[in-house]
Amino acid sequence: MPISFTAYHALQCAEKYLKAFLVFHQIDFPYTHSITRLLEICAEIINTDELTGAEMLTSFAITTRYPGEDEEVTKEEALEAIRAAELVKEKITMLLKLTK
Repeated sequence: MPISFTAYHALQCAEKYLKAFLVFHQIDFPYTHSITRLLEICAEIINTDELTGAEMLTSFAITTRYPGEDEEVTKEEALEAIRAAELVKEKITMLLKLTK
């Protein structure tokens, strides 16, 4: 399995956490894979400054769907993608626990 799948799944992880946060707060969002757009919407109710590094994940939405259209994902990029997704997961999980 290509390493690009790792980066793609990191994107999906961050995307789903951000969308779950918005659903929890009953905020509509467009059909998008753009982490930047989702962070913009989340920024209406929380400070997203520490999550802006996760915006790099958006590029991995295309890498896996359209092989050959983009450069191969490196191991370092995949590891960076995992770290970005973990940061989103930790921040959103913490925020959801605080709103119980």
